[in-house]
This record gives sequence, C-alpha cells and structure tokens, in this order.
Amino acid sequence: MEYKDLKEGCKVFFIGEVLPMELISRTDRYGVVVRSLDIKEDYDLIYFEVERGAYFDCESAYEALKKEPVYSLLDFVKEKRGASNLIFCSYDFFSKMDCFRSVVGLESGYHEISKRNGIDLKIDWTKTK
Repeated sequence: MEYKDLKEGCKVFFIGEVLPMELISRTDRYGVVVRSLDIKEDYDLIYFEVERGAYFDCESAYEALKKEPVYSLLDFVKEKRGASNLIFCSYDFFSKMDCFRSVVGLESGYHEISKRNGIDLKIDWTKTK
C-alpha cells in the first residue's frame, strides 16, 4: 500500500499509537486525519491542560475537551504530520467541509504543518485499511 492508495474514510494507524484516525479529506499531497479524544490514550494531552492551569483536574479537562477532535495534517511528499501552524486555527476538524478547506489552505500556503510540533509520518501499513 502507498500514500496514493489512502482513500477518504479509511482508518489510518500510526506506528506506536493504539487508536486509528479516519482520513477525512485529502489531495495528492496533503491529508487530514481525525479521531475523538480518548481519556486513556490522550491522558498526557489532558494532563498538560491541567498543568498549564486551564483546568483544576483531569476529569474537568476531559469533560470540557471530549467533544474536541484530535487531528493531524499529513504531508505525503515530505512525509511529515502534525497540527496546523496557525495560532488561532479556525477549522472545525469534525466537519468534512472544514477538513477540505484545511487541505486547500495547505496547498495554497495559507497555513502549514507546524515545524515545532510536526513529526515523521510513520503509517502502520499492516493495520491501515
């Protein structure tokens, strides 16, 4: 399987991660994958919000954030993935239309994958369908 074989709606697994993410939108170069927040798998992310003082405890942080998507932008050419570099990202990554707008924005240079928070794109091809 290759990047070009990934179709919208497929479940993408990343090496070292338990939960798959769904490919919502893509172009030849870019894609957007999304999943729901999981209290067990995303504990570090939730705890970080508590540590920075946004919430009093992990339960209140999870309650406030559980409807927020966990997303990743994919660059199939540079083989990178990560969040948007926009400080106030206006995309709703649970919306197919906003995911499409996001990849169009990547193509046009309106925003890019964060260099500071980006990582290598390591897809587990044995699990991805």
